Amino acid sequence: MMLALVLPGVAAAELRQHVLADMGADPDQVISEFVEALREAGYTVAPGINYVQMVGVQRGTLSFKQTEYNAYHADGRSLYAVFFFPTEDRVENSRELLGYLSSAMGYSLNANLLQLPDLGYMGYYEWTPSSLTFKGVLEAWLDRYTATE
Repeated sequence: MMLALVLPGVAAAELRQHVLADMGADPDQVISEFVEALREAGYTVAPGINYVQMVGVQRGTLSFKQTEYNAYHADGRSLYAVFFFPTEDRVENSRELLGYLSSAMGYSLNANLLQLPDLGYMGYYEWTPSSLTFKGVLEAWLDRYTATE
């Protein structure tokens, strides 16, 4: 049996960091669990591109892994998800990566970008004919890996 503990903002973020460190969570694990959760929710999932990108930023060069997925549901919902993980010094380069994703790629934490603390970010675009979104069917994955306000 799994016990759920609800903590306010800062305490929850600190606990999440310790849990992720203890689990040894890595980008590949996070993506695998995301894909599995989508499939369990009835989506057909197809991988897209997967490569390491290097871009110039204010402090020099930023290197990050970009992994894309497309998911489709029989009821007409579809989702494009792209993961961005710094390849070195994740904590230090996270702010630089966020700046690049916002300015050069048009992602926003207020709209179509989720922060995966101590790992990176997940950008997404979703098309749905109903009010049921991927966030509604992937609550457990979101609670485990994403930052909460």
